[in-house]
Formats: sequence, structure tokens, C-alpha cells
Amino acid sequence: MNSIFCQSLLLLLVILTTCQAGKVACYQSAVLLKCPLKACAAIGNVRNDEIYPSDCFVIGKDPGLNSKYYRINLHAGGYGYVLSKYCSGDVDMC
Repeated sequence: MNSIFCQSLLLLLVILTTCQAGKVACYQSAVLLKCPLKACAAIGNVRNDEIYPSDCFVIGKDPGLNSKYYRINLHAGGYGYVLSKYCSGDVDMC
């Protein structure tokens, strides 16, 4: 009985460790967008000096050089996007 419990617990810990979201730190307040484009609807805000869970970043379709958006994991499920000039993090491209 204990052996099965320990094996299950170890498996759960491995899954949680590998599936854990990265982190993005925002150093300026900014709008959280519904999609990675400046013209998309605002769905919230990020605050300065806060850390948010993020799995990855995407390159938006905005003209110009700085169109990298971090995909922020929302508490209620789903995602929001924030422009990289307001936040930074060590996450991979989606």
C-alpha cells in the first residue's frame, strides 16, 4: 500500500515540476490584451513590480521591431497578452 502511494506521489511531483509555468515580471503597469495585437480588446491590467505566471511568448503582428508579447496565464483559465516593453521573463516561444 505504501509503495503504491509513494510511487503515485513521486509521479505527481514530477508532473507538477515539468508542467510548472514560467514567470514574467512586469516593471510598468500595462494593459492585458485578449490577443497579441495592440488593436485587440483590453481584458485587464498588469501592475508594476508584480510577477505573473507565463508559459511562453509570441510575436505579434504589429508593425515595428518590438512586437513580442508575453502570454499571461489567467486565474480563471485562458490567457492574456502583454507587450514585452512592460514586462520581462525567461520563457520560450509558444
